[in-house]
Amino acid sequence: PAERDQLALHGLDDRQRHQLGAAAEGRRAREKVAARTAGAPGPLLPLSAVVTTDSRPWFWSGTQGLEPSALAGDVRRGVRLRIRYRRAAESAPTWQLVDPYGLLAKAGRWYLVADSSGTPRLYSLERLTEWRPTTSPRRLRPGISLADAVAELTTGWETAAGLRIHGLLAARHAERARRILGSRVTVHRTGEGPAPTPGPDQVAITLSCRDLEEVRQLLPFGADLLITAPPEARSRLRELAAEVVSQYAEPQPADKGTGPSHPAPS
Repeated sequence: PAERDQLALHGLDDRQRHQLGAAAEGRRAREKVAARTAGAPGPLLPLSAVVTTDSRPWFWSGTQGLEPSALAGDVRRGVRLRIRYRRAAESAPTWQLVDPYGLLAKAGRWYLVADSSGTPRLYSLERLTEWRPTTSPRRLRPGISLADAVAELTTGWETAAGLRIHGLLAARHAERARRILGSRVTVHRTGEGPAPTPGPDQVAITLSCRDLEEVRQLLPFGADLLITAPPEARSRLRELAAEVVSQYAEPQPADKGTGPSHPAPS
């Protein structure tokens, strides 16, 4: 049964199965399937021989925070959990009661998917410091599965946009913008997009944000980007740029002097 369970877990690579404490079951399941198909004739190599998966994001530095295997047992018991969790904007964690659907592996990170007072939430295991299982069964919304809750959360997260920021970007950075900002940025075709019309070496872009502070995502483009609207986005980016300039306005003690220092000869 444990091996069949592993075959039903789509999209997990060996590293993620190890994080779940199920590396051995996954390996045995694949070996049994491979043994039945190894001698099958055919003009083409098996797809599994020419395709591999790696769910780690680029520049991945390793798993941080709680290992999913530590939490999986209590999640599988189907009980409510008290978790001690720190939200990204908070300095200290707080305790809260949640009804867990299960775990989500996405882009190299693990999340607990749970309802909090009937509202679905994603809790990064990197910021979940403690948990306590209760004796009460979980109370999920009727007819909602783990896959349903994940689809609801990820779709809402990626499409929510309370603010749209428009600008003109140097054309040579268009692909970089798509790579960094993903679906949040629209690079408009020539003749499309809001005014003003971009110059010969520019493209018009629109960044979809939840709030004004997300204008920080545009700082890496420096002077190669000009925000054209709305005015509050221009003002906020100007404030952020001034803070950066102020940070480096005065040289640090180590920066002063006429040249590099060298140890005296012995």
